[in-house]
Formats: sequence, C-alpha cells, structure tokens
Amino acid sequence: MKMTELSLLEWQRRFGTEEACAGALTRVRWPDGFICPVCA
Repeated sequence: MKMTELSLLEWQRRFGTEEACAGALTRVRWPDGFICPVCA
C-alpha cells in the first residue's frame, strides 16, 4: 500500500477523532471486512 504525504492540518482533518482513526485503520487492515480466521 502506498502512503501519501499529508500535512499536519490534513492529517487532523482525516484522523482528528478516535473514531475516524479507528475506522481508517480498520479499512486498511480488513478492506473486505473482518472475517474470523477460525470460523470464517
């Protein structure tokens, strides 16, 4: 995955809340949604 450079202001706009940051991390980690590796 290629990361783009962000200014501090743009970073704060995108990830300024805990919910926004958690959502972004979730989308990067599980782009197709979370699927349990044990029970699928």
